[in-house]
Amino acid sequence: MFAKLLKHEWKSVSRLLGIFSLAALGVGVLATVSLRLILYFGERAVINETQTLLLVPVFALLLVFSFLALIVYLVGTEFFLIYRFYKNKFTDEGYLTFTLPVSAHKIVLSSWLNMLIWFVISMAVFCLCIFGILLVGTAQQGFVNTEMLRERDIDFLYALYKELFGEGYLVISSIASVAGFLASPMIIMGCITLGAVMAKKHKILMSIAIYYIYSMILGIGTSVISSLMMMGVFRGDMVTSMYISSIGSLVLVLASAVIGYFLTVHLMQKKLNLP
Repeated sequence: MFAKLLKHEWKSVSRLLGIFSLAALGVGVLATVSLRLILYFGERAVINETQTLLLVPVFALLLVFSFLALIVYLVGTEFFLIYRFYKNKFTDEGYLTFTLPVSAHKIVLSSWLNMLIWFVISMAVFCLCIFGILLVGTAQQGFVNTEMLRERDIDFLYALYKELFGEGYLVISSIASVAGFLASPMIIMGCITLGAVMAKKHKILMSIAIYYIYSMILGIGTSVISSLMMMGVFRGDMVTSMYISSIGSLVLVLASAVIGYFLTVHLMQKKLNLP
């Protein structure tokens, strides 16, 4: 039944978000071509063909709007999924959702997994577009800018990072980033559920307020940990302090996700507030 529920969640958003993702890829191609033409016409203007310089602002404007459109796609996808969760669970649609013969655990997990999948897809599309713009759009000759692919530059940056922070910090910071990415949908779902239960009216505003308060508390907690490191409460050098601070932040985020999950399930089972 969980697979069917996940399939339903996927189908309910995939058509629209699929179109948006294809459109974002098209915008990425447009931005790549625009940057390439900016460099081409700019180079020709340098060699006294000044009339071509008039085309540079046109393509520059296209490039700027393309970047804005990609950001709108990334943020818009997230907001659409969040609103979809709210609408499907806490509006009139909720009567149908909670009459299905499935547990609240499966409803929450299917929503989280569907949201996470589309977070990954939208981030992948965004990164692919940016990478294409930088790699292809900046090429002076040929199809790609081979200078950006020089292995020695990547090795140099890695060696510098390793020298400054140590290889272990790269592992910890990577784990913290992945964990934060995985936890964010569950935390958002917990805030929406709590806001929808607490408020009879203006449920969305209440959910936003709760998420803001949570973010503020998390920020304060992270700042306290960092401050303790700087003050020498935990004795050690700066790198050690950064390690402990990253681990502390990781624990806070994971704890928030676990609390968000069980809180969402409990409220859906015991305190559901439908219109």
